[in-house]
Amino acid sequence: MQFRKWRVLAVLVPGILLLLSSGRPAGAAEVRIRATGPAVIDADPQSLVTAAFEVANLSDESLECIPTLDLPPGWRQVSSAPSFRLVAGGRDIRILSIYVPETAGAGGYELTYSVHARKYPAVRDTRRLRVVVRTVKRLTATLLNAAEPVFAGDNYQVVFSVTNKSNAGQTINLVAESSLQLNTVISPDTLVLAPGETARVTASVSTEEDLIRTVRHHLVLKGKYAREDAYRGLSGSFTEIIPRSGGQADGYHRFPAVLSLGVAGQFPGEQKEMAARVEFAGDGTLDESGAHRLAFLARGPDTSYVRDGFGEYDWYFIDYRNPGGTFILGDHFFSLSRLIEPQVYARGGKAEFTTGDTRISL
Repeated sequence: MQFRKWRVLAVLVPGILLLLSSGRPAGAAEVRIRATGPAVIDADPQSLVTAAFEVANLSDESLECIPTLDLPPGWRQVSSAPSFRLVAGGRDIRILSIYVPETAGAGGYELTYSVHARKYPAVRDTRRLRVVVRTVKRLTATLLNAAEPVFAGDNYQVVFSVTNKSNAGQTINLVAESSLQLNTVISPDTLVLAPGETARVTASVSTEEDLIRTVRHHLVLKGKYAREDAYRGLSGSFTEIIPRSGGQADGYHRFPAVLSLGVAGQFPGEQKEMAARVEFAGDGTLDESGAHRLAFLARGPDTSYVRDGFGEYDWYFIDYRNPGGTFILGDHFFSLSRLIEPQVYARGGKAEFTTGDTRISL
């Protein structure tokens, strides 16, 4: 029995000492938090959410209050004060600015805001705020490989990469539009992509053999989400088709290039947001033999911040290739290691030279 008494005392005494050291009864509700705004806030990815809470000191002494905000992974508080002081019976409105990342998936998220007294850690209160991230649809495509000039009657392929930049998984339907009404097959013509996922798409074009003059074929890749009605242009390419005989002679070597102007914008209410971009791109050979090939792209400025789904990042690169080597400078996919990091998108440079059986890469 004596042993059991000592065990009970060993358990009770530390708890009693802790209560005495706090100077307040445990669980006293001396700090109260009240949300002054809506309990549910709608937001878009890559945006700021503002929330307001009223914090009241219901005790009879001044308290230094320590705020804590629990956020989902990748979210962050833009600005915050480590602590603030409330006089006895005082109240204060705390404004919180929270950044919703671009990678935030569509759905509901719970944010927890709590405040406790530095002097009395047990004196605290907590409120929860729900943020619903809306579904944002954004689809982009990039030309990866444009065909060189082909002879009439030959088939050729154009390769694109299609990226779902929405914050939700999407089913995407693709079609091709031919300026010469040529038979074109897209493979695959339906994609199911997770947020941020990219897929490779090939357009196979069949040309007509009875062509009598050199023409330029403009191929446009168009896409739409499964539940949408209208297709919109995503990317395109130009290919020169040369007649096999009887065509008009051309004394010049032509290099295909396209200069385009794009405008993105939205008009929500009285707020207007517009941005314009210029794109100059080319891909072709520099000589009749096709040994020297040049591709370049200059797109700017950055319009990705426009939230209408049609803004694009700026992109600049030049790619020169010949039988002796390759030179790439600008924004491109680089390989640091085939095993560890086979493909990294970055801004930089790459050079490869081939001499006999020797290959040098920089």
